[in-house]
Amino acid sequence: MCRGLTRINHGEKLFPDTLRGQLADDDIPDSSFYNKNDEPQQCEWQYPPPSLVQDTLKRAAQCLDEREGESSWNLEVHAPLLTWVFRRQGQDPLIDYRYCTSAQIIHAFKPKNAPSKMVDFCIIVRPGDDSDEQEMIEELCYRRPGQTINHTNWGNLCKNPVAMSIETKRHGENWDTAVLQLGTWHSAQWRSLDWDRRERVSIDFLPGIIIQGHDWLFVATIMRKNRAIMYHSISIGDTKTVLGIYKLVISLQYLQQWIEKTYWPKFRAEVLGMDGQVEHAT
Repeated sequence: MCRGLTRINHGEKLFPDTLRGQLADDDIPDSSFYNKNDEPQQCEWQYPPPSLVQDTLKRAAQCLDEREGESSWNLEVHAPLLTWVFRRQGQDPLIDYRYCTSAQIIHAFKPKNAPSKMVDFCIIVRPGDDSDEQEMIEELCYRRPGQTINHTNWGNLCKNPVAMSIETKRHGENWDTAVLQLGTWHSAQWRSLDWDRRERVSIDFLPGIIIQGHDWLFVATIMRKNRAIMYHSISIGDTKTVLGIYKLVISLQYLQQWIEKTYWPKFRAEVLGMDGQVEHAT
């Protein structure tokens, strides 16, 4: 995971040569392009339209220059990018997101002295209303604390497993506060995943993102000796430059693939008790 995100952040071989013309005015270095003879192993990225990139660049600059509040950043800078990655037109997404600033940890999983403010966005798994997975989730919820599949009973987070969480701060706001909030949230999530189990789930880490103004940073929380420990941080892109925005949407696609191919199969097998391949009902 870390190697993949670091490779994307280095910016090498992100774009096929066919996009050189489209990106000619955007100060993209030659090393960011590849030709057919030099195609990287993982090159199935989708690229947002130039209009979205330019709109994001402009609006993010305004938010910073005019010292706008966190909600402006969330709704007008972050959300459009998340929408493009996780809700591309014509898709019935397995992976989606929710803006959930009011979500709280339920009492059964809440760490002592947990802060009241938690996270801003959650990346979730939506198996489909008629799927076997959703049927199993609803069955489990009847006997789980708070009748939720997660550590929160906010809205449809009751029935859609949380895979990754995002905490946002304005530029220059306290990093330690963001780490505390996301770390507390992850600690409760670990408790939820391990509920009513003799052994811990084999999920290696819980992914998260902390956003400070323009900058997006990946963090990961592991469980060690019954303590949640957060490792941070890897830059996954930014909204300061055109290249930074492209790095960001590619990094989000990389994380989306990890959720689909690694996190969800383990959750499905160990939390839901359903072995075999994930089948996404459309």
